[in-house]
Amino acid sequence: MKKYVFSFEEADPENKRLFGGKGASLILMTKLGLPVPPGFIITTEACVDFYAPHKSEIDRLESELAKNPPPEVRDQIIKKIWDLINTLSLPEGLWEQVVKYMKLLEEKTGKRFGDPSNPLLVSVRSGAPISMPGMMDTVLNLGLNDEVVKGLAQISQNEWFAYDAYRRFLNMFGRIVLGVDEKFFASEFERLEEEFKKEVEAKYADELKKIKEQYPMYTLRLDAQPPREVAPNIWRLSVDYLKRLVERYKEIIREHWGEFPQDPWKQLELAIKAVFRSWMNPRAIFYRIMNKITPDIAHCTAVNIVTMVFGNMGWDSGTGVVFSRDPATGENKLYGEFLPNAQGEDVVAGIRTPMSIEEFKKLFPELYEQLERAAKILEKVNKDVQD
Repeated sequence: MKKYVFSFEEADPENKRLFGGKGASLILMTKLGLPVPPGFIITTEACVDFYAPHKSEIDRLESELAKNPPPEVRDQIIKKIWDLINTLSLPEGLWEQVVKYMKLLEEKTGKRFGDPSNPLLVSVRSGAPISMPGMMDTVLNLGLNDEVVKGLAQISQNEWFAYDAYRRFLNMFGRIVLGVDEKFFASEFERLEEEFKKEVEAKYADELKKIKEQYPMYTLRLDAQPPREVAPNIWRLSVDYLKRLVERYKEIIREHWGEFPQDPWKQLELAIKAVFRSWMNPRAIFYRIMNKITPDIAHCTAVNIVTMVFGNMGWDSGTGVVFSRDPATGENKLYGEFLPNAQGEDVVAGIRTPMSIEEFKKLFPELYEQLERAAKILEKVNKDVQD
């Protein structure tokens, strides 16, 4: 049987064509002893075999798109491509290997996939052999369901974090995996957030004032965790609204796709297929055409399945982007930004104003030193600016 799945420890970081750029970086950092969450990679070869049953027809249709047809013809071609893609299944033997490596991941982490008492949650990320920023898809917090979210809340002692993670997952899974239009989630979020803000301002203006005195960067939003010790009533109210949002997101999925799959294994299977499919989403196709990325440069995407590390657990956690030196001037110091109490897509989406890396250094000097050390190691190994 063809081997499609490799752990970070057993794979070769030089083979970007097989493991993708992101996967190769995870492999390299693991081998260098840098702190990397445990995970494994489904190779680009699995993606190629996923498309194999309709490869010749899809290639022909993609070549028609490269001729820049009129919009109505272009849309017809894309529909034909996706009618073919929607009939595809995972290649033979892949799922059994995924299950095996998930069990190994459970052993490494001491957690269990789908177990509310100690849940393992993962991200499912694309990773082509060449960088295609924002063109393909990622799903975070996979493994959550109605029971697991309760367990996560109990273990973390933070209901806000658990239900924020769940509403993020439902949104991403609904959009990326099930094909539900983002506008339905966005309008519901905006509606409930507006209600939340009005209720806070009407009932808890004193607590809101205290937050702004102690946390000047805080903005009253449904997706920004209020500091519980300063504003317990606002915190409790925001949890209630997140729970309402979770229920509405499940209703939206039910209305536009069907019942949200509560089985984490089914979630994982569907997410892997979705990442493979994202290789052929319209923006990825046209990005490759515009940038002359031919199959000999990048022929498909790998899938990276990585243990979740949460940036939205509180004001002492977060997410960010950093370069090993200033990419504009070349100055030899870290350059980047940090968003506390958030997950990765929040930085990209620009929904909140991030802190500079200098502000991060003041707040977390030890973490800054670790980050700086890792950046220098990677720069030395790769002989280029790292991000």
